[in-house]
Amino acid sequence: MTRSPIDIGAMRHRLILEVPALDAEGRQLWTPVANVWAAITPVEAGEATLAGHDTGRVSHRILIRHRADVGSAMRLRKGSRVFWVRAAFDPDETGRALVLLAGEDGR
Repeated sequence: MTRSPIDIGAMRHRLILEVPALDAEGRQLWTPVANVWAAITPVEAGEATLAGHDTGRVSHRILIRHRADVGSAMRLRKGSRVFWVRAAFDPDETGRALVLLAGEDGR
């Protein structure tokens, strides 16, 4: 079996992996879990109507080193940009990398 190459040099974006949590009053907040290096590739762009306002919506393919704790309830943050994880999978089942399909609103 040949392993597909992973372009480590493309992982030049430093992102914060966050999980949802609730504060004492029951409000949702986001707790940082880890800092990860990632390659971000835009896949598709379009428009959506949110709360009666038209906004841009972009989907991305994000490549990170493999982590067993990443799921669709999480998000990644880069400054003011927020990437909502929709799915996560190991592209070649070797445990070396993880591909995240993520959406970004307002871009």
